[in-house]
Amino acid sequence: MQSPSEILDETGQLARAIEGFAPRAGQQAMAEAVGRALESESVLVAEAGTGTGKTFAYLVPALLS
Repeated sequence: MQSPSEILDETGQLARAIEGFAPRAGQQAMAEAVGRALESESVLVAEAGTGTGKTFAYLVPALLS
């Protein structure tokens, strides 16, 4: 199974499927943190600025879980 970062990187599934998709380091880091929180059934409070890519950062690990 791929990690959230792999799906969100420059050669990942989203880059291949969405024209103009650009990987973002903050998005990948947040997606990994969300994935760890889901795995450990813990709480995560994350704050990220505009343009970070929060939607995919939450959605990708949720779908993988």
